[in-house]
Amino acid sequence: DEVGGGGDDVGSFGLEGEDEEEALVEADREFASQETGAPSLSIVLHEDKVHYPSAAEVYGPDVVTAVLDEDAMDIETPIVAPASAKKMNFLEKDEDESVVEVRNRHSHHHSHKKGVFPKEDESNSLVVSDEYLVNVLLRNDKSHRGVALIGDLHTGKTSLCDLLLEQGNSNIDASLSGKRTTDTTTAEQERGLSIKSCPLTLALPDLRGKTHALTLMDCPGHLHFHEESVAALKSMDGAVLVVDALDGMTIHTEMLLRQCIQTEGLPLTLLINKIDRLWMETLMPPDDAYYKLRHTLDNLNQFIYNHSSPNHKSLYTKQYFHPAKGNVAFACPIHGHCFTLNSFAQTYLDHLQQPDDEHQHDNNNNDDDDDDMDNSLFLGKNLTCDDFAKRLWGNAYL
Repeated sequence: DEVGGGGDDVGSFGLEGEDEEEALVEADREFASQETGAPSLSIVLHEDKVHYPSAAEVYGPDVVTAVLDEDAMDIETPIVAPASAKKMNFLEKDEDESVVEVRNRHSHHHSHKKGVFPKEDESNSLVVSDEYLVNVLLRNDKSHRGVALIGDLHTGKTSLCDLLLEQGNSNIDASLSGKRTTDTTTAEQERGLSIKSCPLTLALPDLRGKTHALTLMDCPGHLHFHEESVAALKSMDGAVLVVDALDGMTIHTEMLLRQCIQTEGLPLTLLINKIDRLWMETLMPPDDAYYKLRHTLDNLNQFIYNHSSPNHKSLYTKQYFHPAKGNVAFACPIHGHCFTLNSFAQTYLDHLQQPDDEHQHDNNNNDDDDDDMDNSLFLGKNLTCDDFAKRLWGNAYL
């Protein structure tokens, strides 16, 4: 009996424990459902959490609230922008009519007989054909030269290439004329400076009318890209040093000269660029502009003579750069001018020595005074180009 009585007590205690457990769970649910500010220890799912009170709780049930979202985006603008391929090369073109036209023209040129290449293009008698340039001029070592355009930043090397393209009657697209053709990347076009060297091959005539293939390497002028100029000088036959007419010789110019005269031993040609700055920005009179140019030449010649290596002392003399030697040129790409003393003298003499036949016939019927006046216009007919070029630089007493 005692044992049985004890078993009934245990069973009743177990039932009472379950009832108490259910009561505690129910009490927790009621406590969680109550809207009190006290923190709750119950588990609340993430989607059921309320971080901020609603508008009805803030303003009351009698206030009507409305939330409006303003869309400031244009209706033509897509919510997700389409993927666009970024073009690193500025000269990249899609498959349009211009590209097809160029391909058709090249295929027409290749249809000539084997070993026969026309010197002039059929569309323009002044333009040297691509086949003649590639298969004749570039394959002949005597008619092909490689030249590196070196100089400081913003001295006008890229603009000079555009000027040579325009005056060389090249087959380049007219839409690219004057648009920094050798700056082929988008970054170079946006920043307005060259970042890497770019080659450019042109067919240019000399003063005697003979056509040569000239490969120009447009080198960057920024000091951070000096290694591009060093690499170009190692692969070229010569160099053209471009110097600003107003700035003169700079630190980067000295670095480039040391590379040419000490390491490579290349023949140099000086190009004094942007000569219009002398009278457009500083309003120099002609005498002061001449002395400014002469001062730049003296500084360059003195630097070359002092820093040239003993192996190349015979090449770099004390007066290495001199306009009368033909190794100094003057240019202004923005106005389309580039000349040496010899080319300027040749142009001047050609203008004086070519009167038309009608004007010559009329001179025979004029009076003596008119004959004297007309003869004074052609005083340069007995001058040679070399003699006249020597009188264009410095003081010349006739």
